[in-house]
This record gives sequence, structure tokens and C-alpha cells, in this order.
Amino acid sequence: MPKVYAIKSLEQRITYTLSLLEKLNIAIPDSVSARHNLNAYNFNKKISIDQFYDLITNTDSARAICKSFNGEDLAYFRFYELYLLLEKKEHIKARVKQTKETIENQLYRIYKKRNQIVHIGHSENLNQNLINYLSEYVNSMILEVLGAARDSRHINNISLDDILLSLQMVVDAKFKAIETDAIISTQSLQFDVII
Repeated sequence: MPKVYAIKSLEQRITYTLSLLEKLNIAIPDSVSARHNLNAYNFNKKISIDQFYDLITNTDSARAICKSFNGEDLAYFRFYELYLLLEKKEHIKARVKQTKETIENQLYRIYKKRNQIVHIGHSENLNQNLINYLSEYVNSMILEVLGAARDSRHINNISLDDILLSLQMVVDAKFKAIETDAIISTQSLQFDVII
């Protein structure tokens, strides 16, 4: 689960930043539109996540967009933070590794609290954030499992074990792709269904 969530978090950051720029109606400089063959003056729903990824990873385009924010500090911060993350493959590797380790630590803390409740009958100082994290992780896994079950092509009676094993294989392949700098678009982050 930590690996799944770590990879999905990259895609979520990109999607969130794009939707923020859409909502704030941020202008796209003419030079950027020409460079990327965009038929848009502002960020909107017609711009795909992959096109947005290309904009962010192009230094000249990212600089031009940063100049067009006109006082929208949150949008500038999110865009610039995303640019810094995606500009170098080493940054992507470090972020995915850090996210994975953070989730593993949180799951360990959740497990310790669970054991306190089971063996002692209660737990002092039960942190609401731990409950929120667990809920988020479980919901993410349920969505991935349901998506894999929906998209499976070859097996009619697919088991949960089959789905989890195939998801683990796909996620491990994505981690290898990140380690070998094979992430070139957001499509590279999508989880393929192999069953």
C-alpha cells in the first residue's frame, strides 16, 4: 500500500495544481501556447494532464507561466513546487521514497495503537490524524482494487488475491521505472491492469 499511495500522490499533485490553475483562470502566455500547440488562452479542462506535465517539465514554459500569476500566491507556490519536483528525475525518486517511508511509519504507528486497543482495551491519546490517514489509505486501496476488477480482461471469477498480486507486480514495475528515470509523462504513472 505505501508504494501505491506514493506513486498516486505524484499524479494527485499534478491534477490538483492543474485544477487550481483552472479555477483561478490563470492565463497561458502566448509563447507557451505556441511551444506546446495549445489552443487555449487560460488553463481549462481541455488541457490534458499529459499536456500540463509537458508544460511543467519544460523550463522555458514553466518560467513564462510563473510570470503570469499576477498576485495569485497559492497558485504560484503550487506550480513552482510542482516544477521543482518534476524538473529532475532525482527529485521524483526522492519524493516517492520519502512518501513511501512516511506512510510505512504511519502504518506502524497505527498498528501499535491497534495492538494497545486489542491487548489493553483502550489507548491513551488516540490521534485523530492516524485515523484519517488509515481511512485515506484504505480508501485508496479499495479504489485501486475495484478499478483493477473492473478493467480485468482475462479472468471472469477474479479473486482479491489475484488483484492484489497483480497490483503489487505493477507497482513494483513502476518503482523500477522511477529508479531508471523512465517516467516521461503522467501515463507512465498509471497502473496497468495485467489480469
